[in-house]
Amino acid sequence: MILTTPLMNLKHLIPCIHLFLLVSYSSFAQTKQQRRILFENLGDDSVNLHFNSEYRLIEDSCAAIIRYAHYSFQRRVFYGKFKDVAKDDPAIIIAEGIYNTAGLKDGDFITHYLNGNLRAKVSFKNNNLDGKCAMYYEDGRPALSFEANNGDCRIIEQWDMSGRKTIDNGNGAYKVSVGYISWTGKLVNGKPDGKWEAISTMGADKDKVLVKEKFNNGVFQKGNNQVGDYTEASRIVLVNTDELSFITAERLFTSYAGCNAVKRKTIVNARFPYGTEAYSNEINQLVSSYLGKQDLSVYSGELAIEGAVLENGYIGDLSYRDFTFDKIGRGLINALRQLSALEPALIDGKAAKQKIIFTFNFSGNVYSFKYRLLPLN
Repeated sequence: MILTTPLMNLKHLIPCIHLFLLVSYSSFAQTKQQRRILFENLGDDSVNLHFNSEYRLIEDSCAAIIRYAHYSFQRRVFYGKFKDVAKDDPAIIIAEGIYNTAGLKDGDFITHYLNGNLRAKVSFKNNNLDGKCAMYYEDGRPALSFEANNGDCRIIEQWDMSGRKTIDNGNGAYKVSVGYISWTGKLVNGKPDGKWEAISTMGADKDKVLVKEKFNNGVFQKGNNQVGDYTEASRIVLVNTDELSFITAERLFTSYAGCNAVKRKTIVNARFPYGTEAYSNEINQLVSSYLGKQDLSVYSGELAIEGAVLENGYIGDLSYRDFTFDKIGRGLINALRQLSALEPALIDGKAAKQKIIFTFNFSGNVYSFKYRLLPLN
């Protein structure tokens, strides 16, 4: 990225200056696409910036959000008041708040969805959440309320997407996704209590427990991660500030795709809400209940049962190709059909069918099994 026009040299010569970020992207075909991202400088560090709906800089011709703010190119920070409005309807204020002279969030911030519905009301002190805060779903229903003291959060209430209250007066089972992990555990008076786990939600480690922590009445006792044990401080993040999308603007990330690019699909794999270990245990219980009554000494080798996690989360479309396992194959299919529903795969937020393969290995009277989800197209 190259800023082609020095701001300080021209500020007193031209009242309105257009600056561009010249951005080049290389594809696998070794072709290059050059894009021009507009910074409109209005003097005295006052700028207009153009963002897409994810708060990434984009060409002004296809922006969803326009930011009016003060930005110090020398210190690379916003300062003073800012206001973000919807490009298609400037009456909709997407976000507004104040950065102090050091470029830190300080005071009350409010943000809305592009449809105008309230998204969050939060307060900061020197860049840390501080005070009473609330977040909302896109349709306007409440999602989360909490109190913060210099970044230390106490959860008060939480609702799931169906409108069911899951945390009441700081008590209940709590789940929060942060980046590629999901923290789960129990809250008492708004603070963690008992055993908590951080579970991977992406990649090869999906559904793997990455971190375990223990609390006693909100006080951290000990934890364990892939590096080892620790006791100095908890790693838990109770509030995902990525939900406050305007914070992304501070990084001045450029959108990967230009105006005319085909939008990439957002894909989420099917998952069992209680983790892979719990799902494997359920499979084992159902399978062993059936296989324990069969004479397995006549079977040897591998049986693959192909199926799908349907749009409703249940297992279906089950079949196998090796008919030497015909008898137990039909019995295993009947057992697998009794599995609890998973959270179905999502493509751009819509439930989708995802293929799954259960593999059983037999040797004498001994068997083992594994399963894997196939990638979504």
